[in-house]
Amino acid sequence: MKQILEQNILALNQLKLHMSAVQLGEFLQSRQVSLILTDETPAHLAALRSAIDILARLSFQVDVSGRTSSLEFRTDKLVERAQRFGFDNVSQARPFKSDLVITIGVEPVSEGSLQAYASGWNIGITSSGRKIAHAKVSNPLCGAMLGVLTASEAFNRIVGPLFGKDDFPSEIFVSLLDYSSTVTEEPAELAELVIPQAILIGCGAVGGAFVYALSLLPAASGKLEIVDPDWFTSTNLHRYVLARPVDLVNRVYKTQRARELLRHHAKLKVSEYRENFSEFLNEDCDERKIPFLISAVDSHGKRRDLGRETPYEALNASTGSFTLVLSTHYQAYLNAGPCLGCHYPASDAEQERFAVIAREIGLQIGEVQNLSNTNAPMTSDLLAKIAAFRRQTPDTYSEFLGQPFDSFYQHGVCGGIEVETHSGFTEIPLAHISAAAGILLAIETLKRFSPELEQYALDNFLQLDLLNLTSCWFSNRKLSRLGCDCGKEIYRRRFEQKYAAWSVPPLTSTANRITTL
Repeated sequence: MKQILEQNILALNQLKLHMSAVQLGEFLQSRQVSLILTDETPAHLAALRSAIDILARLSFQVDVSGRTSSLEFRTDKLVERAQRFGFDNVSQARPFKSDLVITIGVEPVSEGSLQAYASGWNIGITSSGRKIAHAKVSNPLCGAMLGVLTASEAFNRIVGPLFGKDDFPSEIFVSLLDYSSTVTEEPAELAELVIPQAILIGCGAVGGAFVYALSLLPAASGKLEIVDPDWFTSTNLHRYVLARPVDLVNRVYKTQRARELLRHHAKLKVSEYRENFSEFLNEDCDERKIPFLISAVDSHGKRRDLGRETPYEALNASTGSFTLVLSTHYQAYLNAGPCLGCHYPASDAEQERFAVIAREIGLQIGEVQNLSNTNAPMTSDLLAKIAAFRRQTPDTYSEFLGQPFDSFYQHGVCGGIEVETHSGFTEIPLAHISAAAGILLAIETLKRFSPELEQYALDNFLQLDLLNLTSCWFSNRKLSRLGCDCGKEIYRRRFEQKYAAWSVPPLTSTANRITTL
């Protein structure tokens, strides 16, 4: 898949690998990863499905097989599905000359280099394959996260040596309940997830992975609003798990695909809004009650703006090159905890990025900052103005009409790679980074709305480095940032006025505005 390969080359070249684009492309396309399924539990089927998808998007050749003939039938269906969606680098085959052989399940296979397994809420990846005795029933959310981490470790071991990474843990073992390396005994069977009222802002790489994880649940009900004006383009394919190569033929909106994927949850009312989040939130801004906000946006400025909307509770994920952050903000303005903007102060590098973009497209720095932070859609007049400044024909950028500003700049001006400043690149995360962040969003949403799991909800910060992942996951409780908007009287008063009648978390209240396309 040419488009996916091109984007992976752009992203990896940010790592200064000292390889030409041709050499890097040849290297990626010649790497072969074999996945062997050793049992057909729902968690391990979800792990295999997720690992296939991510490894295919990383441009590796992916061979899939089962330990037994009955398992071969299962793997064959997953391969057919991947090929039907347009992934031509996935095939049904036993390992022959693979660079890495990974078994998924509690039964070891002699030729396996790594073994990935789930037991209850615990997931593990080990280089010393063994039969996992007394494995407990797990669930598809654990499986999805296991699959992403499996793909991540495959990437690290195959591509890592190109930039000096040659030290790998012999085992990664973690409980997805408390993110510790201690075995969790809590049963992992999932009851129906009831989401009384939530708004997902951003359905890109992270938000799409969140939706994918929700689709794996046995049952879900309630109300979910999804806000994103963008559609899939060729530069999305390498890391958006909802994007398929076949989508490039027709314009497929991200919210549309999300709603389609969740359609089988008949009791979950999904409303999609193909507009930028600023327009969505500005309607009845001061009075608009936001019981539960899920932030999956792509810049510090956008997160600060979302924090100013004073949601009652918020859940957030962000990604860097190989890192991800997950943060929870439960009644931040009430209990003096950190708000959504506390972790993302304005920086010189952020302003420098706006200045570089302004010079490249002929706009003022303040105008660029506003367009980016509000996720503003591109108008015909704005596109024509930029085309004139860049000495292009008036219709050069017409295909980006209606797309968010950041999407237009990245795809239309930069060819898919982020801007370089004196402070360095704003790096594009690879597929497994964004997917891990989105799945963790889903896991924390499950904890928040499940009475038996609420005690395990993150409080309030988790940071992971997937390039150097170990069994020790860094979670911490952070304080509010001095000078942040959540400490200002205007925002605290707005919060108190909105939610004065809510003596308990009011997540069953009705939102002011529900529409469905």
